[in-house]
Amino acid sequence: MTFDGKLFAAARAEHAAKLSTHQDSLDGKRRQIYRKDPELRTLDRAIRQTILDVIGQAMASRGEPIDLSHLQAKNQQLQAERAAKL
Repeated sequence: MTFDGKLFAAARAEHAAKLSTHQDSLDGKRRQIYRKDPELRTLDRAIRQTILDVIGQAMASRGEPIDLSHLQAKNQQLQAERAAKL
């Protein structure tokens, strides 16, 4: 069986459409949750910020060992707060 470029392109387009629809649905659910409890948005942003803090500290350390336990504890605390609200 040979692969037809048109068939492959159609399958990719169908997959992209399904993915987009799913992402739109998730975005809608997220907006609805944030409307009900705006603090969840703040918690989500703070959780995402912790990874940026890890990356920043790792880059600043220039390969030297660093203690990230404080950031891990902060992230876990934020995740626990978020879980309690959901």
